[in-house]
Formats: sequence, structure tokens, C-alpha cells
Amino acid sequence: MTRRSFLRASAALGIVGTGVVGLAACSADDDDPSGGPEPLPTELAEATLVVSDAGPYKAVPDETAQAENPSNKIYADTLQAWLDENPAVKLEAANVDVWNKDAMVTAIAGGTAPAIYYANVIGGWNNEGIKQAFAQQLAADTTDLVASFDVVGRMTDAARLVWERNWAIDGRYFGAPLTFSIGEVVHYRRDLVDQLGLPQPQLGWTWADLRALAKALTADGRKGIMLRTSPMNAAFKTAEGADVLGRLPNPDGPWWWRYDYGIDADSHAEAVANLRGIIFEDESALADIGTGDDPWAPRHAFNRGEIAMHINSIDMLLQGPDAEDGPVALSDSVGLPLDDVTGIVALPAGLNGHASPSSCENILQSVAFDPELGDDELVAAFSLHMYMNTEGQVSRGQAQYDAAQDLRSVWQGARAYPVFTEVIDGLPGSLAEGWGEKIAASVQEIAELTQRPDPGWFVPVESNPGPGDEALNDAMSKWWYEPSEPDVAADLDTLSDVRNQQAASFSSSVSWDDFAAGASEYYDALSAHWEENAPDFHRDTFKPWLEEHVRPALG
Repeated sequence: MTRRSFLRASAALGIVGTGVVGLAACSADDDDPSGGPEPLPTELAEATLVVSDAGPYKAVPDETAQAENPSNKIYADTLQAWLDENPAVKLEAANVDVWNKDAMVTAIAGGTAPAIYYANVIGGWNNEGIKQAFAQQLAADTTDLVASFDVVGRMTDAARLVWERNWAIDGRYFGAPLTFSIGEVVHYRRDLVDQLGLPQPQLGWTWADLRALAKALTADGRKGIMLRTSPMNAAFKTAEGADVLGRLPNPDGPWWWRYDYGIDADSHAEAVANLRGIIFEDESALADIGTGDDPWAPRHAFNRGEIAMHINSIDMLLQGPDAEDGPVALSDSVGLPLDDVTGIVALPAGLNGHASPSSCENILQSVAFDPELGDDELVAAFSLHMYMNTEGQVSRGQAQYDAAQDLRSVWQGARAYPVFTEVIDGLPGSLAEGWGEKIAASVQEIAELTQRPDPGWFVPVESNPGPGDEALNDAMSKWWYEPSEPDVAADLDTLSDVRNQQAASFSSSVSWDDFAAGASEYYDALSAHWEENAPDFHRDTFKPWLEEHVRPALG
């Protein structure tokens, strides 16, 4: 049975990607005595690449689409330049929902996947899930192409750090970098804070500080902040360390993790109560269950002046001048430069100082390639991707500037901090020239924050995914939306029981010895990180927990 037949049969049984079936990761070609990458061809061979209209690259837009939207014309000109240089390569459009994980896994298994798709999607947008998808052979091995195109050497320092930590398995790569972002931050009305004579929020502020500022900014029909369900995720899981303190090594298996969220229940209950107080006591927040985690609702409310703060991707600030209800429109309505109207700051630290300054996670979005591509097709697809994100990105940026004569049209959204240094050097202007020195300085400050160690940097990747976060998300949603006072300690015990019952039905694909060795390295790195960056939390919370609950389990 071929791997494609095996995947197709597994998909029909509904077991690919569920943890029941795990496929070994690709390995290097042992027949290559040099151990180095194959030289790139001087001319691409004949290849047909299936692409999705939903991205990351669509076929050349037709003349009608180009006439209706200048951006389509710029994209078409850029893409056509590459096709003219590579006449043997053809693009074939297909209707594939590349933003749906289940749809993509099914397409990959069934042989209908596009040549290039979003790697973050097939991994469920978390580092462990992405590596599990790679271990299941849901993406082609691109190690030689990464070397041949000198991908790592051409990346910015910040993007390279995330790429090397999060996107390799045992030194092998299964994709290529696409965009870099500093993740979610707090967007706030700098001008209103100044008018009230309040101090500007600074790195290291806490969720209690955010609550106080939201209350002060609530006036004249304006709410201090709009909060979706994700703030509970950030405040409870990250800022108070529940995602770390609630999960413990489990030598009794068969899954090498168990859950106990009640160990630090008092701190967690305090964090939940503080965040709920913004809504139910201070009444200084908009929190509409109908918006879910839709990032656009708070962005529009902020730019219309209905709220004074929101938590969102930095991309939501750097929207071009043509964006509807965009930041440029807000700036124009106030009559001030944008960086005098809007500020950004890293997410708050925990009430015990835990997360400072590691409350921000730099994010690298990458693409993956269909594992069933032939050699010529894979080279062509990789070449197309690299062109569109280096020379092609510079070409598009220059064309956008020529058309709009506005640097904010160039340095916008996910393209505001390019992955490759040659793009930064080639584009007209700079982030600071486009959006202002204050915004650029804040972006730089947040991007340079020390990142909290991730277990995926140390613990061998599981080809069998474990239990999902559904039970945890349900608990946080309950705390967030239900007005009745929750019994957080009891909820945490219930959450632990549910997740442990789920974990009991999974089996780890990694040996205990390998798991324990990697986990020990992870906890050593985590301890060093917090001792340097959050010494109070390290002394009072993390170190006692580590010595009492983790070290004995790891032997």
C-alpha cells in the first residue's frame, strides 16, 4: 500500500489527524553521499501547480477583476512576471477551503490539496499541533530546498529565531516562512490617556492596571475596552501560568501528561475575579458573546470611537489608508498623527508579576507543500513562494507606493515586518516613516521581548495528538459570560478530571525516557527564564511547584 493509499483509507475511516494513526516523519535521503542539498535547476521543468483562490497564492486574476480592484492588477503583474520567467510552469485554480483544518486534512489524504497551503491551519494554529501534522506527513519535506534557497540566512533575526525553534523536527523542515507578527497586543487611545492626565501603560503592567485604565476611560457613552473570549485565555492561561502549572509529567502513562489545575487555585480565582470585574462590576467593557473571537468587531468599534482599548493582532493597527473604519480614518477624524492617537503595549503581566515580560508570543505564519508533489512540482512551488515573498514582495510594495504615494500602503498588515531582510532593504520608506516613530518603537520593543520557552523546543514531537483544549475553553467561556459568581476552585477540579479522563484514552508515541529527557530540559529552561524575567513568581510560585510536583515525576 502506498502512503497516499494509506492516507486515503485512513481518512475514509475518520482517523487521520485524530491521534489513532501516526505516521513517521520524513528522513533525509541516505543515498546522497554528500549530505548536502541538490543544486537548483537553472530552468524550472514543466509543472502544473494547483492553487486555491483563498490563498496563499491564487491564479492570475482575470482582466475584469484587475479593472475592479487595483490590488488585483498589482498582484497579477507581480505573479505574471514570475510566470514569464518560468514558462514551463502553469497554475490551475481549485476551490479548496485552505482555512479549514478538517477540510485540508481530507484534501491532503484524498489527493485534492493545492500545491501550497497554510501550515498553521493543518496544525490547528499551535506549535505542538503543527509539528504533529508534519510528523503525520501532511506536508512535504523541504529541508534541501530551505538550504538551497538560503532561507535561514536571508531571514530577519526575530523571524529566524521563531522559525528555527518552532518549525523544524530533528533538524528537518516541512514548509517555508510566510509572515512574521508580534502577536496580540493591547491597542489603546493614547490621546485620551493624555487628556485624562493618566500615565501611559508600560511594559510590565498587570491585568489590575488594565482594569483600572478601562474604568477611567469609560465616559460619554464610550466603554473603556472591548473584550472577546481571548482575554480570559491570555489572563488565565498565560499571565497566571495556568497552561504551565496545570499540566504535569505523568510517568504512569499511557499519555505522558496529566492535568491538575487546582494546585494554584487561589491565584487563578483572583485572576478570574479581576477580569470578570471589568464587565460585571465596573461595567467598563463591551463583551458580546455574539462576536466570539472575531477580531474585526473590536477593531471597528475602536476606530469608530465606541471603545478606548481592545486586544488584537498588531496587524489590526497597521491597516492601509483605504481600510473601511480603519485607523487612518480615526487619525484623520481626531486631526492628529496616528501614533499620537493610538498606542500599543504588550499584554499585561499576571497579578503576581508572572508573565512580565513574556506575555507576548512572536508568531511566524508559514506555508506547507502537498506531500504528493513530484520533485519538479515541489521545486516550482517553492520557487514561486520564495519569489512572491522576496523580489515579488518588493515589486508589489513599490507598485503600491507608486499608485498611492503613501508609505502606509506599503508597510501594512502582515507585510509591515517582512520575514526577509532583502525586502526591508528593497521597499520604499520604513515602518517608522509610514506610521510614526512611537508605533515603530513599540513594535520593536515588543518584538524583542524574551520569549517564554515552549515544550515543543525540547520534548520530542508526538505523532499522536493528545486531548484538545475544548474543556478548558468551555470553562473560560463560562467564567467570561455567565454573570453568576463562579466557584473557580470547583471548576478547576472538574476541568482537571475531564482532561485526565480524555488523556487516558491516548497513547504517547514517544518513549518515556526520551520524553523525560526533553521535559527536563524544558523545565530547566523555563526556570532560568522566569528567574531572570519574573523573579518573584519564580521564587514564590514556580520553583516550589517545580520541586514538589515536577522533579519527582521526572525522576
